[in-house]
Amino acid sequence: MSSRRWSEESEDFEHDPRYRVSLRETWICIGYWAAFTGIAIAIAWGLGSGVDGAEQDFVMGFPAWFFYSGIAFVGVASFIAPYLMVRFLFRDISLEPEDDGLAGHSAQQRGER
Repeated sequence: MSSRRWSEESEDFEHDPRYRVSLRETWICIGYWAAFTGIAIAIAWGLGSGVDGAEQDFVMGFPAWFFYSGIAFVGVASFIAPYLMVRFLFRDISLEPEDDGLAGHSAQQRGER
């Protein structure tokens, strides 16, 4: 196999600028997932590690480590962070094959007259 990139190997492959946008957004989502998981584990570990069951603090009937990591943090981070990601980091693109992928931009911004 030659050292050419996979996109150059196919004669009929047409590079679409939407691929770069979708790849960027994919990495943002993977980073969000990793941070979300790490923070939830850190909260649970920090509040519940080394605490005897008889000495546990309870919030609304749940152990404090579970309430803050599994209910409060997940509840907040499942709505606020994704909203901010979509609002400020993601880009609205057209899914139509004949479109240039710049939905929401005026013709002048796309270079059309």
